[in-house]
Amino acid sequence: MAIYRDPGFTRSRAELLFLALVKRAGLPRPATNIYVAGHEIDAYWERERFAVEVDGWDTHRTRAAFEADPLRQEELKLAGIDSLRLTARRIEREPKLVGERLKTLLTRRRDELRHANEQRGRG
Repeated sequence: MAIYRDPGFTRSRAELLFLALVKRAGLPRPATNIYVAGHEIDAYWERERFAVEVDGWDTHRTRAAFEADPLRQEELKLAGIDSLRLTARRIEREPKLVGERLKTLLTRRRDELRHANEQRGRG
């Protein structure tokens, strides 16, 4: 059923605030709560192969989350997906700064992928 989920689906207030800061930063809207490389990702830009995980204290304060979250990030990296973890508190308190940094990171990622594709085309 996950493949039929609306790509704008959100699970938390922090995810809604994140989407609002994405919009204010002039960034394209990511797919949300989508499965990528075997993991459900909070926000994902397919073109940039870039994921964002929104970490709220309530859902990430357990031993299981402490162990699983870094493993997920490692597995995404192995799949060629860059990722960023953002706390709900930062999203709420520093939306402009988070949006500016996210814009920079997405631009860098786009440039990295374009450069890698150009190198492959020459080889």
